[in-house]
Amino acid sequence: MWDIAFFTAFFAILLLPFTPAIKEWLLKKDATPLWRVSTNDEVRHFSDRFKVFADKELSMAFIKDSYKIITPDSEFSAARSNKLFRVIDKKVYVPESVRLPDNNVYTQEIYAKSHVEFGRKTKIYAALVLGNVKLDDECIVTRWLQANVIEVGESCKLFGRVSADKKIEIKSNCIFSRLNAPIIEFGAQDNIDREDLGITQDRQKDISHLRKVKCELDAAGRCIINGDCIIPPYSLISCDLIVRGSLKISHGSLILGNIKAYKSISIESRVTIEGSIVSRADILAGDWSYLQGPVISEKNVKLGHGATVGSVGQSSTITALAFACADNVLVYGTINVRLPEIDTADD
Repeated sequence: MWDIAFFTAFFAILLLPFTPAIKEWLLKKDATPLWRVSTNDEVRHFSDRFKVFADKELSMAFIKDSYKIITPDSEFSAARSNKLFRVIDKKVYVPESVRLPDNNVYTQEIYAKSHVEFGRKTKIYAALVLGNVKLDDECIVTRWLQANVIEVGESCKLFGRVSADKKIEIKSNCIFSRLNAPIIEFGAQDNIDREDLGITQDRQKDISHLRKVKCELDAAGRCIINGDCIIPPYSLISCDLIVRGSLKISHGSLILGNIKAYKSISIESRVTIEGSIVSRADILAGDWSYLQGPVISEKNVKLGHGATVGSVGQSSTITALAFACADNVLVYGTINVRLPEIDTADD
């Protein structure tokens, strides 16, 4: 009798942790999937939520305890600071334009109502700036940064999301994870009008000098090539192209369709592609090339001097394992880099 009672209690205790699972398995009261908020398509998700939160806190009486207020006359501004290194472990509120000292570390969010200039080697957790931002050389952003215009100095590291309402300017030797702005400029910009050079979406209005390439199309209107492909200089292709190998597009050609290659894609100078470019390997674009995009590579994307991705009227996207480019490169839209180790604007 006692043996039966002992083993009954033993097995009851053994099964006790599995009771919720057994109950759910028998009754199934929670069969619908859990609700999840997706922020992948909302570039300003974090900054917009933080603005609502900060405005509410700043309207309350305990503002002095929860925020460090920095003005041009405060001891934390570059004009008044006498310390070589300082860690600020509170949220920061900047009500007016200010330059901040070198070597500061901000461990919480920054909310600025106007323009802010961060000194050299500043480490920023996250910042919402309603005006313009200037990051001096060797600054680091660890979470996100949102501003009107963002000017990034040399050798900066931008992790997370960095977005601007108007423009982002990136100097040499910078690495980043995700950029988003109507215009992203890399390196020194030549004082040359792209319209004069014909480097625009409509650069090939006069196509009389191009040689039209006849392509055998499948039922879906695509040209499929089994193996490697080299497109001769000044060629005109007016269909989607799928290459089951590597692809080389020679100087001055115009592609009026989408491109996909199983291996690398090499695009020489002054080539225009008015569709998407997709590759399982590297995508290399030459000087003064124009790519409408999106540009998607499972490996690396490299853009030559004066290359353009996207346009003013039609933004685009670059997605790659790593990214590098020369000076005077323009990207309209978004750049996503999965491994932000390659230097940018440093050919």
